[in-house]
Amino acid sequence: MGSTILTRITEMRKDRISAMTAELNVVRYANESYGGLGTNARFVVRIRRVLFIPLLLLSSCARGPDSAPPDLTSCTGLEIRWPRGVAEFFLPDGAIRQGILDPDEKEYIQSLEPYRVTDAQRIRALADVVAQGTYVGRIHGSPSYSTPVHITCYRGNTRLTSFTIYGDVIAVADGGEFQYPPERLDERIVEEPVELRPFEYRYQCARNLEVLKGAAGLFSKRAKEFPAPNKWSDAVLKALKAEKWFICPAVQTGNGKGHSQRTTEVTNVDGARQEARLLESTYAMNPDCGPGSPPDTVLLFETKTGWNQHGGPELFTFDNHDPKGGLVLLKDGTVKFIRTEEELKQLRWK
Repeated sequence: MGSTILTRITEMRKDRISAMTAELNVVRYANESYGGLGTNARFVVRIRRVLFIPLLLLSSCARGPDSAPPDLTSCTGLEIRWPRGVAEFFLPDGAIRQGILDPDEKEYIQSLEPYRVTDAQRIRALADVVAQGTYVGRIHGSPSYSTPVHITCYRGNTRLTSFTIYGDVIAVADGGEFQYPPERLDERIVEEPVELRPFEYRYQCARNLEVLKGAAGLFSKRAKEFPAPNKWSDAVLKALKAEKWFICPAVQTGNGKGHSQRTTEVTNVDGARQEARLLESTYAMNPDCGPGSPPDTVLLFETKTGWNQHGGPELFTFDNHDPKGGLVLLKDGTVKFIRTEEELKQLRWK
């Protein structure tokens, strides 16, 4: 029995062992550096993974017919559930959700669950990925280190199988676990509901505003002055070294074709005229918001495409999103989705 176990351990994938060793080192480092784990979720996750090692080693010695990943080749329909809620899964930041969704929108998003997929191409893509899983053992209880997605597969009205995705792991009903390389499987292996996409664009746009505000502490409480309004985009770009945060995703992907890039003609060293790309942003700065302004003063907001744009509510646009509306970020970091002219007038601009 002892020699059999040793043989099975030797046969386990080297990368699996390396990953477990690395996780154990993380725990040791945490204890040495911070004097104990406390309630730090990241390290608690690692402990749980380490505690699973003996179970994985023993269960891998008893591979049987159930060691093949779920077979979805005859599946014609999927039913997808997000146990912690569809909004919490795709729009995970609760503070942002609170600012960008009204009660009716929250109710509508929740109504999307369970989400049913009958598109053959999407089902085939999922089947191809799931088939590549590596059996790593039988674990008792549900892994709690990742946000789960539960998938039930049907052929017509007949239920074929079900499984739960936890990041790069699939757990089946009998406790078997299948490992996948991170680039081949994650929680979004099945795309978000199409109906959710406008809200996800809105959410990502809000994240953009947060990133712009947080750039190198330019707008922090400790800042003695904010960037010059006519050069604020330049200052933030210098700090971030990336342009992607300056464009609302809803504008970037408009009609699935992207947006029209702004260009201008310049004269090169040979005297020839050529077209050059201009920097662009769909966000503007309120020049009347400074370090001494009240926390609820508008700092950044959505506008038409430009660069270093600054001004007041006259520059605000409702047209970047569908349903119509636009985002503002207040000095204290609060993000709000503004739907009407009346809501826009109620904001503090000075």
